[in-house]
Amino acid sequence: MLRDLLMPKLGLTMAEGLIIEWKVAPGQAFAKGETLLVVETEKITIEIEAEFTGMMVEILVLQGSIAPVGSVIARWEALADLEEEPRRSRASASRTSGGDFKVRPSAVDPPIASVSALPVPPPESRTKCTPLARRLARQHGIDLGRIRGSGPSGRITVANVEAAAEASTQSPTVEAQKGRTDLSIDLGTRVPAGPIQAAMARRLTAVKREVPHFYLAAEAEVTTFLALRESLNTDPGNPRITINHMVVAAVGRALLDLPQANRVWVDGQLVTFASTDVGIAVHTPRGLFVPIFRDAGRAKLDGVAVESARLIEKTREGRLEADDMTGGAVAVSNAGMFNVSYLTPIINPGHSAILGVGSVRRLFRPDAGGRPALRQEIGLVLACDHRVFDGVGGLEFLNRIIACMENPFCLLSD
Repeated sequence: MLRDLLMPKLGLTMAEGLIIEWKVAPGQAFAKGETLLVVETEKITIEIEAEFTGMMVEILVLQGSIAPVGSVIARWEALADLEEEPRRSRASASRTSGGDFKVRPSAVDPPIASVSALPVPPPESRTKCTPLARRLARQHGIDLGRIRGSGPSGRITVANVEAAAEASTQSPTVEAQKGRTDLSIDLGTRVPAGPIQAAMARRLTAVKREVPHFYLAAEAEVTTFLALRESLNTDPGNPRITINHMVVAAVGRALLDLPQANRVWVDGQLVTFASTDVGIAVHTPRGLFVPIFRDAGRAKLDGVAVESARLIEKTREGRLEADDMTGGAVAVSNAGMFNVSYLTPIINPGHSAILGVGSVRRLFRPDAGGRPALRQEIGLVLACDHRVFDGVGGLEFLNRIIACMENPFCLLSD
């Protein structure tokens, strides 16, 4: 009996998925736990594993196409439905992949004729490489054999492939010359957007168009904040604390104090979270990703430092999983290291607010007696979803964050 394979829902706000690659071709058997396809959402690329043992019959949505959540993308038969067939129909399988039978490698045995069958590239078994790095190498036409991996046991990572791709674009190309007119006017080189950039562009455009943003700006006086950070970092036995760690902790504490700020708008309803999760915007050559720090409001400051470092490393190596990108109401986007007074961000898809963090500024402000006093300040901009926050609620949340930053010893308490 034919069974439907549906596009899975990999996040609260996911509406559609881009099929990056089919790992199983029509006519090919697969085992429970084996990867069937690779799907990309606006937030993450993830391998979809088989929940049962069976055989792929028909692929309905081609590689490189987008399908809505819940739509049928392929049809397959379960092993129980195939048991009546002669065992010799599967005796030619050439590799074991778990379960009670052998599975043919897609590059060895051609798929059964089908108008929807896609060519599958041969496996690069001699090169140790992460799946995402291998895919990026194919997209950029990079020979993995020429790359020296920096991962464990010499494994090639996403960062290694991106470095090789960047190096290959330093010299002029034929395509760049085609961009010139007869008048020798340089129109630049056109490079197709990758699937991640294209998905992010669509989602952020939709968020900016559909979510009613409003913005609140203020400054936090951070002299004590910076002094505490410097004092904590004198102890070599503790993890090194950054400004961003302390801001994430302050946002988490503010969510703990103000549960009404820990909400999102979903299909005409307000959803309130029990866990004080905070997104951390991470820039990578592949685009901007926002992994979620779980229950940051209840974490100790050194725990914030350790977990933030783990999430950032995982993001930059292209190893994020669906759960790493799901949930949360608020994110932090810190551009302070790039010399900017204020950052006015766009709300991350699925969230209701994002805090833009600027650079530390030294300036004079009048003290209580009217005399000039040197201060250190950080400019903050809170972008809010007006369906969730009104002006007073947004200001209450922003001022609670500022209070934690100006009295940072609260970040050390349980």
